[in-house]
Parts: sequence; structure tokens; C-alpha cells
Amino acid sequence: MLAYASSFLLLTALFLIPWEPGDRPGPVRLYLGLASAAMTILYLAAGDPERRVGARLRRPGPWQALLGLVLLPYCAGAWLLVRARAALGRESPADEIVAGLFLGRHPLPGDRQRYQELRLNAVVDLCAEFPPSGRILGLAPSEQLSVPCLDGAAPSIQELESAVAWIEARLGRGERLLVHCAAGHGRSALVVACVLVAKGLANDAPGAQELILVRRPRVGLNRHQRQQLHRFCELRSRVSSSAS
Repeated sequence: MLAYASSFLLLTALFLIPWEPGDRPGPVRLYLGLASAAMTILYLAAGDPERRVGARLRRPGPWQALLGLVLLPYCAGAWLLVRARAALGRESPADEIVAGLFLGRHPLPGDRQRYQELRLNAVVDLCAEFPPSGRILGLAPSEQLSVPCLDGAAPSIQELESAVAWIEARLGRGERLLVHCAAGHGRSALVVACVLVAKGLANDAPGAQELILVRRPRVGLNRHQRQQLHRFCELRSRVSSSAS
């Protein structure tokens, strides 16, 4: 997360430091500088997944509206990036990794018909930066699971365990699920990899990643996400050893 935090710290300095002698940042630069500083702090905190920074951002409270205003530039930029990738990229919005389990990018309003063809029954949304995607997909609240994480971050072990259990229960009933983040390459791929390990379809973290890459070649977990996947696999291995 240090790379993300450093990038936003650089933006903070760019907006707030005088560009020439006598220069004073105007309201727009002050606002953008504040937003960048907030993202710097959030990414520094997100270095520890167990802090569940994304979940805190989604938690209802009196400061929710103010926080949304502060983070608006980041969220707007992220949304434009999703749209640009969808318009210019050749990657499928979602790919079926194993029977009934789809991995993909954040759905856009224009994707609704495509997703209807997949006959989805539920969605797991990993995005902390966007509103829940269930409305776009036409799914009821009970058919949605939100595990909000910042882009590039990873869910806590508890969040991963809960998400895996929720997904396994749905798959066990023959349902079809979409797991997505912004691009369908990192956060959501981590959750799907954990499902593959939990279901015994992959023996370890590298095996889970290889299985996903066959179906969705542009997937790439960063170091932070790979570490969390290895932790999940180690915990599962200990539980299996204790049970036997």
C-alpha cells in the first residue's frame, strides 16, 4: 500500500505547495489537496488488512456525507477509469472460473443485458469506491454481499472467510454468482482464489492463481494481495491438519 500512499502524497504536495513565489492555492486546489491527503492516510491504514478500512468507509454515520464529499475526486476518477477500460479494452466483463462462479469488472448500466444472459443469482462486490452494484444487476439486497476494499488492498482474513462461506453456500444451492471489483484483476480475484482453495479445486495459492489465469488472463494479484492469499491458505491448512 506504500506505493499508493506515496502517489497520493505526491498529489497532495502538488496541489498544496505554492507553484511560484507568492502563489496561494485556491479553493479547487485546496479541495483536491485535502482529498489527496485523505487518500494518503487511508492507504497507509490499509497496509494492515485487519483494520478493515474499506468497511469503515461504508459504515453509516453522521460523517458519511462529509467523507463522501472529501473522497469524491478519487471516486469520480476511478469511475472514469472503469468506463475507459470497458470502452477501450477487449476483455470480457466477466469470465466463468468454475461452474457458476464468475469473476469480472464492476458492472456498468450498459452491461445489464449481458449480465442477464449469465442468469446471475447473487453478487459479491469488493469496491469501496462505488455504490453497491446490485441495483445495476437487478438483484435484491439479500442477493448481494459487500466486502468493501480500497483499490489494490485486500480484505481481512475474517472478511475472506465470511465471503467464502457465503459463496460456497450459494454455489451449493446451484446458484450463479459474480465476484467483482473495479477491473476484476485484484481484489475480486483474491476472493475467487480463496474459494478455489476452500473447495479443494486448488491445492495452494499458486495453483489457485494459475486456474484463474486460464479463464481470465489479465488477472494479477499484487504483493499485498498474494500475502493475504497465502495467509488464508496457511490457516485452511492448519484447520485441515487439526481436523485429521
